[in-house]
Amino acid sequence: MLARGDGIAASTLEVTFFTNLYVFFIMTALGAGTGQLQGVSRFVLGSVEGALSLLAYTVVAYVAISFHMRVVSRYGSVVAVLVGNLRKAGTIVLSFLVFPKPFSLSYVYGTLLVLGGLTTYAQAKESRRRNRHPSPPPHGSSSAAAG
Repeated sequence: MLARGDGIAASTLEVTFFTNLYVFFIMTALGAGTGQLQGVSRFVLGSVEGALSLLAYTVVAYVAISFHMRVVSRYGSVVAVLVGNLRKAGTIVLSFLVFPKPFSLSYVYGTLLVLGGLTTYAQAKESRRRNRHPSPPPHGSSSAAAG
């Protein structure tokens, strides 16, 4: 559950549904404005391949969003960003294996800088959270027990 501004929690299904609904309207308007909507409609409605492609995209997107929302709710947004960026780094590594291209150390330096920055940010955020809400002392270690 995600908390809304009014204190009422929204379910993962609600967030996914409304996010996809908004994106649908925006992409439809953009597609109509650029003239690409007719071609896409013909492809999806006129062929089995198009319909299966749309179905596969929908299922994969739903599963990916569900996993992402689960990571956010269990581990927090910073961890979700780190996981997402590690996935992107994995995609880049895979692209070098599948589509050979000249390799440069700049790729490694850039990846280390991005992941290092995100890790530093996550640690600083966690440190601020701990300073705002210090954990209580362990059970039985109060000063009253000593006296």
